Amino acid sequence: MGKSTYLVIAALMVSLIIFFGGCGKKATESKPDNGTAAEKVKEANALLEDELYTLVSTELEGVERPEDINFSLANSLYKAALELDPSNLDAHFGAGLTEILIVTLDNSVNEVFDEWDTFLDTASLFEAKSAVNSEEKFAKKIVNRGFPTGKEDFLLPSNFLVSSIFSVFYTGLTNPPQIHEIQDLIDNKLLPKVDYALVHLEKVASDTHYSFIITPEMQGDLEEDSLELDMTEIFLIITGLDLLKSFCSIAIAYNFDFPSYDSAGLAQVIPQNSDFLSMRSTGESKLASAKSAFLDACDDLENAVNFLRGETDNQNDDIIKIDSDGVADDDLDSILTYLPRIRNSFNTFEDVTADFDDDGEDETVAIAVGAFFGNPINNLKQDLLPGYTTKVERDSTLWWHVEPWHEPQYGYEYFLVPVIIWNANSFDQWVFPNPSFNGILPEITTDLVFKQTFGIDAVDWEKEFRLEIFEDF
Repeated sequence: MGKSTYLVIAALMVSLIIFFGGCGKKATESKPDNGTAAEKVKEANALLEDELYTLVSTELEGVERPEDINFSLANSLYKAALELDPSNLDAHFGAGLTEILIVTLDNSVNEVFDEWDTFLDTASLFEAKSAVNSEEKFAKKIVNRGFPTGKEDFLLPSNFLVSSIFSVFYTGLTNPPQIHEIQDLIDNKLLPKVDYALVHLEKVASDTHYSFIITPEMQGDLEEDSLELDMTEIFLIITGLDLLKSFCSIAIAYNFDFPSYDSAGLAQVIPQNSDFLSMRSTGESKLASAKSAFLDACDDLENAVNFLRGETDNQNDDIIKIDSDGVADDDLDSILTYLPRIRNSFNTFEDVTADFDDDGEDETVAIAVGAFFGNPINNLKQDLLPGYTTKVERDSTLWWHVEPWHEPQYGYEYFLVPVIIWNANSFDQWVFPNPSFNGILPEITTDLVFKQTFGIDAVDWEKEFRLEIFEDF
């Protein structure tokens, strides 16, 4: 992930504050406080305003890594205000939003960022690795040899074959960054801050008269008009955080580590009993949390729609409003129509109509999304797929190099191809052990029904299946 990628991430973080969470002058009177808390909130707002103006007006110049975005001082002032006056809603709002942003200052976050940044700048994920030390050595052996003149010309040197095999296996013994490092950061650093933010923003949402003014400085342009952020946006912020919590919880429920990001690494993780795609130790609780957070998001989105429709004040300075340039009533109707169906799919099941078997006609299948969270699958490879073993085949791809006024040079790169070998010897013996996917497909209770529903037939079935991840040159 280079600078440009990180700038996009940083821009999204800043946009969260500008459009959905800026702390500015309050549009309604706050509950009485002791004065000192109000002063700290005012100071925090000014710091946040200055930081946002600098970041946005300079288009994030100078932002190279997470710690370059620093809202820690504003965050500490909001928290200090809360200690002095727990009823100060400005402080709750500012503390909740800046808490998410200060995760960028954690040393472990920056260390993992740097490790992955370096790795992605120098590595080629799942690309064929050359089986020789250099093109020059390779060319001396097999390039520009002309037409074969005898037996020896049809054979690659034996030492080259040996070195190529060991070269590929050596790649699998490297020590690249692991996915679990990111998962651990999400679990230990990000999710606690999301929970903190939700507690404080939900406190703000308990007062439907509360609102903030987004100042021109916070938008990075002194010529802009101020905007009012009210409960519509606050409920949407909470919805976004609930969804973030849900998706992050799903992302850390299963193991996705590779020993190396190449064909050798893939070959090591595809055996059916490997840890890859198996549930992590906290996976079951994380999936339960993901379901709860997703349903909370549905409730908060409904609250946002209902609040937006019920607003009676002047809407000219609102961020989100119902008009020809904003949100249409039909769109809100669609949201309110689909939310019950989404909840239903999580709590019982929902009939979904589509061309599941690719025969040109739609079929209806009952899908219970909630089963994935409430009755989780321990190992996706082992519990869902027919039994199989694996092997590794050595393969090659042709490369060539052409320079002006020189004969073209040709050669081969060697890599490993993982192969799945089904235990079954025929399509009829090839049986899915869990056709309902632990209740996700509650009405599909047999292997035959599963195959018929999804158009799986004997025509394309083969005993062996090659996982070819490289394109031919």
